Amino acid sequence: MRSVKQVFITGSSRSGTTMMSRILNKHPHILSLQELHFFNSLYVNSQSKLEKKEAEALLSRLLTIQSEGLFSKNSHVNNLKAEKLLNKNNNLNSIDVLKLFFQYNLTKSNSEIICEQTPSNIFYFQELLDVFPDSLILNMIRDPRDVMLSQKHKWKRRYLGAKKIPIYEVIRSYINYHPILIAWFWNSSILHYNKYAKNKHTMLVYFEKLLENPEEIISEICRKINIDFTSEMMNIPNIGSSIKKDNIKYLGFDKSKIQQWRSSDLKKAEIYICQLICGSQMKKHGYENKKFILPPFSLLLYIISFPIYLVISFLLNLNRSANIFRTIRKRFLIK
Repeated sequence: MRSVKQVFITGSSRSGTTMMSRILNKHPHILSLQELHFFNSLYVNSQSKLEKKEAEALLSRLLTIQSEGLFSKNSHVNNLKAEKLLNKNNNLNSIDVLKLFFQYNLTKSNSEIICEQTPSNIFYFQELLDVFPDSLILNMIRDPRDVMLSQKHKWKRRYLGAKKIPIYEVIRSYINYHPILIAWFWNSSILHYNKYAKNKHTMLVYFEKLLENPEEIISEICRKINIDFTSEMMNIPNIGSSIKKDNIKYLGFDKSKIQQWRSSDLKKAEIYICQLICGSQMKKHGYENKKFILPPFSLLLYIISFPIYLVISFLLNLNRSANIFRTIRKRFLIK
């Protein structure tokens, strides 16, 4: 029996979580799932039993995300499949449905370990450990200025290879960007991780170190999971960038993604804001600040516009959260 039965990949969005999922999916014992966004979008109190139709709808949604992607709607086929899978399972809560979904996919793929890659799961660290005590949580960390650059151009993903991203998501990603918000989320994710940094069920993975020494880092992860390293794990497609077009023919690790912010269109004010909010954690994790003699003048514009963007972001993300107030508390009210 494997000591690790689930791997959850977390971290600030655009920090290499999807890349890590692809790496692990190359191992014969591991099945990587799509980003489920279960805890922030679908999760209901684990003590509450679901009605039969509610359980079917939840399982159908999970099946649809896995087969068609996060932005797809429920399909008739998955409704019928969910009804069949739940036929002999009654009085389930939402966690029970998630476990059933995991087991169904493991059996279907003949795998032993499930891997899930939702970045925001870092804010649900304790919930993950409570319901999946045999799990390993890999938390990805990347220079926040590169994260900010990637978030700034995230709306372009539809035109760089991710054709399944709907137009409304392109618009949401474009409008949703604000340097204060992105910097705050990065800093918040690191502060949440810090509370569990010494936990034996977690491991911190630096994006930059992974690109520079992939075999060393992947081998270390394999030891943590208690599986053998395979060379196939090094052959991942170069897709998912917000800056470059997907290149499925190129397999491997692109070191040019390190410190892209230095030669990018990030404005001085954006870099200044990032360092101002994230400075303490950047220093702790070895990311050097760019020095400024005086704050950039355009800083004032971002400060003035921030309340407006905050309201817009709140409205745009209402339907993406099962409990918007729980989401705000998790990401903004750090204990």
